[in-house]
Amino acid sequence: MTTDNEFELNELEVSILSSSYEDTARNTRRAIEDARSLASVHVSKGILWPMAGFLLINAALGAGVLHFPSAYFEAGGILPATLVQIHLMFLLSLTMIILASVADLRCDNAYHDVVRTACGPVAQRLAALSVVLACYGASVSFLVIIGDQYDRLFSSLYGSRFCDVFYLRREFTISATSVVFIFPFCFFRRLDFLKFGSILGVMVMVYPILLIILAYCGPGQAWIAADIRRYKEAQLHSIVDQIVAAGRAVPTVCFAYQTHEVVVPIYANLRNRHLYEMLRATLLCMAVLFTIYSTTGILGCITFGAAVRPDVIQNFDANSPYVLAGIVVLIIKMVFTYPLLVVCGRGVLERVELARFKQRDCTSRDWSVYTHYIITLVWFATSLMLATTIYNLTKVIDWIGGLACANIFIFPGMCLVGISTNSKEFRIQRPVLNLLVGIVLVLIGIGLSTMVFAKQLYEEDDELEVLLCNPAV
Repeated sequence: MTTDNEFELNELEVSILSSSYEDTARNTRRAIEDARSLASVHVSKGILWPMAGFLLINAALGAGVLHFPSAYFEAGGILPATLVQIHLMFLLSLTMIILASVADLRCDNAYHDVVRTACGPVAQRLAALSVVLACYGASVSFLVIIGDQYDRLFSSLYGSRFCDVFYLRREFTISATSVVFIFPFCFFRRLDFLKFGSILGVMVMVYPILLIILAYCGPGQAWIAADIRRYKEAQLHSIVDQIVAAGRAVPTVCFAYQTHEVVVPIYANLRNRHLYEMLRATLLCMAVLFTIYSTTGILGCITFGAAVRPDVIQNFDANSPYVLAGIVVLIIKMVFTYPLLVVCGRGVLERVELARFKQRDCTSRDWSVYTHYIITLVWFATSLMLATTIYNLTKVIDWIGGLACANIFIFPGMCLVGISTNSKEFRIQRPVLNLLVGIVLVLIGIGLSTMVFAKQLYEEDDELEVLLCNPAV
């Protein structure tokens, strides 16, 4: 298989040979050998599979960890939620490897390019749109989490009627924080200076887990808010009720384990680009995430029970300096992560959706600048509006989880179907088996997405019940 480096090397050899009539053959050979040496050095650069696993963990570990205790309780308890998580983990790992294997067919380096190779440009645009919507939904969830942290802080400091003061209400705190600290960074095309936040981001998201462990074991009991009750097992009387309840954990698991958008770029940057290396990175990622999420869900469910809130930090008393530190670092984490989502989503829109318009316009540079600012303004304004009107983190995560089902199951399944129907072109072995697996994955994705969206449409709206303070009318 010809790589990009080999292609560039062939061009370099041709240019050297065509321009070396006055040079000796010895100098020409030496130049070619030097070029080969430089190319080999470039190829040798890359990441090892443990680092790839860490990058996958960093991509997945985020707001989902805050919602796992609530998801465990809503799913009917520890056993049903854990079983759902294990089954979905297996399917998630399978689809990650599918994306990597399809990427090898044309040496693709992006998620939507893999979909284009297997399914064509229309499917590529749909995949790109799904990625954009996932980034957009995640950005809304981060703003909601910022509001949750302020609510817990002010509730602990000023009491349950803090929101009667306008500048303590979440609408004001979210808007002020977003405009002052987030909005200026959204216009940058590159955010390399925020790369230091990747390791910090993982450490920050581990902090709530430590709080839950300490609260469960005893030393942190004093940090629990006074209005939180002890654990009480959910009472489910029929198998249908148990299945429906277990299904409530699906969007949270899909959201929390969603790394499929970055699987292909990470795989492309492996020093040894081989499926076995990607499998090792995937297993490492899944093992670490399962440990973190299960610990958070089980201990949070046992500790807080029916009183567990969609954002588990709201179960703690911010008068404690340890809890206050967690609130501050969570806000900082969300502030630094939001612009990265804008850059990612906007970049996909500009490259895939707007490229055709640029090709038709002779002033493509002006058009690019224009769309850059318009997309950023619309993204920020609409996400801020949604975050100040949607109070329940569960609703945001459920919608994102429904979209995640498309990226996790539907598009990888479509890729298998696409390459199986063109098995001669791609030289695919066992095309019938791949076709059947692809169809099953597509059906699973459609079924899960339909279930999640139906739940959102037909369940009663109880958003105000999750607020720590309801403003006086």
